[in-house]
Amino acid sequence: MTTTRPFTVTVHSFKGKGGHNLTAYERHVDALDARSESRTSIEGQDAGSKATNALIFIGGLTSGPHMTEIDFLVDNAKIVALGYSVWELHMRSSYSGFGFSSLANDAEDIASLVEYLRARQKGKVVLVGTSTGCQDVLSYASTLARKRGANTKVDGYVLLNPVSDREFAAFALPHDILEESIAAAKSMIDAGEGDEIIPRKLLPPVFSSPVSAYRWWSLAAKGGDDDFFSSDMTDEEICKKFESVKNRPIIFLPGEKDEMVPPTVDREALLDRWIAAVTRIDSAEGGGAASESWCKTDITRCLSGFIPGGDHLLSERAAREWAGERVAQFLACLEKSAL
Repeated sequence: MTTTRPFTVTVHSFKGKGGHNLTAYERHVDALDARSESRTSIEGQDAGSKATNALIFIGGLTSGPHMTEIDFLVDNAKIVALGYSVWELHMRSSYSGFGFSSLANDAEDIASLVEYLRARQKGKVVLVGTSTGCQDVLSYASTLARKRGANTKVDGYVLLNPVSDREFAAFALPHDILEESIAAAKSMIDAGEGDEIIPRKLLPPVFSSPVSAYRWWSLAAKGGDDDFFSSDMTDEEICKKFESVKNRPIIFLPGEKDEMVPPTVDREALLDRWIAAVTRIDSAEGGGAASESWCKTDITRCLSGFIPGGDHLLSERAAREWAGERVAQFLACLEKSAL
């Protein structure tokens, strides 16, 4: 669901790791002026900058800053009381750029924003991904696991409406066209043409902008770089995919009525497997303080769950408000942890 009413932001421009320019938007806590019906900042133009913590919202394919309704996070009184402002990042993959980008690029761009926030002395930084943004969150966690540093540390992960792009592609395309498209993409990659455009006729109608052979393979092929949430993965494969989040709290919030999930998928069983994978990884670590064990394991079990009535875009207000309350509970739990 796209935001349609005016809102205020602070624009932050900085350099990415590769020297390219990045822009982040810090949303302000707004209130509706009853006389003018215009949105005005509660504490003035710099209200958001007074927040001590940061919630980074990462959208899915074709999305970008200001494209998704995030007022359920921005204006949630409990989230505000915990000292959080909500940030959106214009990544290289934003909007139509996804077709020629990658999860690796996204992780690099997110790391640049986290470093920027750490330089501004933010206390806690939490990533909230939705749709393909969930892949970005796990990809970032994997990058962080390999290159640990205080300036790129985050304090928790929220996955809203995680879905398998591979299974959706199989649902949206005839089997023969899907197989042809994956084979064509693999052939182009093997020929050193992974950055070239894959023929439009081999893509789902929802993709209206060019897509490279590599990105299509990553999204649609079994074992592709974007393949994190497919229901046919083994428990061991899921554990391997989620291993990078073992040192930080995480919750899963899929939509109860997400239309991007094929009807053949057992949603409840899949969510149980994701939760089991995270808690299994945590248990395998052994030992640890009681507060750490509670935060990393019980928080996942207790706060993960289906968003009632939630479709993929959380178009119903009640679904968004429920999700906002659950995120607020998660952030409150982080305040109690020793991590």
